[in-house]
Amino acid sequence: PPVAEEGTVTLTGGRRLALSTIALVIVASIIVGLQVRGTRGLTGWHNTVGSSNTAPDTRSPVERQLDTVQAQLRQNPNDVKALGQLGQIYLQRARETGDPAYYTKSEGVLRRALALAPKDLLATSGLGSLALSRHRFAAGLALGRRAEAISPTTTRNYGVIGDALLELGRYDEAFRAIDKLAKLRPGLAAYARVAHARELLG
Repeated sequence: PPVAEEGTVTLTGGRRLALSTIALVIVASIIVGLQVRGTRGLTGWHNTVGSSNTAPDTRSPVERQLDTVQAQLRQNPNDVKALGQLGQIYLQRARETGDPAYYTKSEGVLRRALALAPKDLLATSGLGSLALSRHRFAAGLALGRRAEAISPTTTRNYGVIGDALLELGRYDEAFRAIDKLAKLRPGLAAYARVAHARELLG
């Protein structure tokens, strides 16, 4: 065998090749192991993100409110307040969608509320708004007056009354109702009616 310097070991060509092969196998194993572990880690991360994400709620505020009120009524079908709210929501959905079927639904729940509580304000004024939406202006006026008798300080009543009177051509009475609405609650609902009244006056 070749002579080696003191304190060193001399390898033959065969031994060098064997050790180099072993070293390459070890390095390759480490690299493969790291790659597999990294892939698992990424896969796990994606799974975690996917499971925690939920689809965005694309419903309108009225649709979300509809679900909430319907859930309340499933718990208590005779909840007069919830019935009144549901009637108003159906009326709003009719305006949003143009689907007249919501008018029928609105009338059904509002009349049910009045059957349970004949002087319920929300149901009475709600039926007034529904009548106006159906162009039944005389009925809307009568319901608006009835709601006013129940609660003279509730502003929405004067909106129903004013709108009905305008459509019936009774302008002076309509203007007084609109003025009262504007005094009780200045805001968009009142100002829109005032603008319309001024337009009618030229």
